[in-house]
Amino acid sequence: IGTRLVAEQHIALHHSSQAHAGPPGPESYIGVIDTELQPASVINACGNFVSEICELKYGVRPTWVIDGDPNTKFAYVPVHLEYIITELLKNAFRATVESGNSSRPIVITIAAEPPDEEDATDTMLDNRLASLPVAAGPPGVTIRIRDEGGGISPAVMPSVWSYSFTTFEDGDDIPGAATGAERSGMDALNAIASGGGVNSSIAGLGYGLPLSRTYAEYFGGGIAVQSLYGWGCDVYLRLKGIGKL
Repeated sequence: IGTRLVAEQHIALHHSSQAHAGPPGPESYIGVIDTELQPASVINACGNFVSEICELKYGVRPTWVIDGDPNTKFAYVPVHLEYIITELLKNAFRATVESGNSSRPIVITIAAEPPDEEDATDTMLDNRLASLPVAAGPPGVTIRIRDEGGGISPAVMPSVWSYSFTTFEDGDDIPGAATGAERSGMDALNAIASGGGVNSSIAGLGYGLPLSRTYAEYFGGGIAVQSLYGWGCDVYLRLKGIGKL
């Protein structure tokens, strides 16, 4: 993650500094970092994408509702957030549909963290942060994704953070993957490489949740799952704003 991020940031900054680079990008961007990233916009875009996959697979499109503080903005890498939200929504949408509760919306709550008390009492620090382009947003954002998809079995719960662990059995839905005993780690890697766009699967590889947590933890955040077996799940995604590290 780090190597790719540094490379992409360098390329983006270099490209934006060239006279022949074409029309400038959004003013809120510094390289690949959006200093005014709005999680609600990312959630809606990812929700539309995942709902299309659900419609192709199941014939229904789950809905979602955003509450809390949908106008929150903070500094973060949009590509990272898009990947995390997409994977979390895949899990929530799939569980909701397969449990027969597709008419029940997934409730997504956005909460901006209040300023740190130490920052609020340090006038000199406030003045320094005010001069930085990434200092305007909250120090972090927490996103809760709540579904009524039946929850996670206690027998399965210890394995949800394991790479390659999946409860999905339909190998035909995994682009380029083998089935049954023939399926290997290389099949999964090939599927990841070719699984974008219209060929994306709603589930099956077992990489989405642990890799999403790795992305969240890279900037000091994290993911926690609370399951009420027989009812549904709450997934908490905590993100630390890049300007507040």
